Amino acid sequence: MLANKCPDCGTVYFLPKPYCRCLGIPDEFVEIKDIGTVTTYTFTGSWSYGGMADEGASGTPLIIAGIVFDGADTMSITLLKTSNPSR
Repeated sequence: MLANKCPDCGTVYFLPKPYCRCLGIPDEFVEIKDIGTVTTYTFTGSWSYGGMADEGASGTPLIIAGIVFDGADTMSITLLKTSNPSR
């Protein structure tokens, strides 16, 4: 995967950005790994705040995760579609 790197402070952005937080212009593309670390997550959906039935949760939860890919300095947000949380 490709990310871009700021020449001024060295921050590596994935997803690429046109401007860095230090106001530099990240114009160098670098290779990063497609493996990362989940740094945060949340569950959402009607089952979590009003879809509860007496016999348990109803509906399918949406799981949103923040992932920092190896080689990047910033977090990417994604919807996890293949996870199966235990209830």
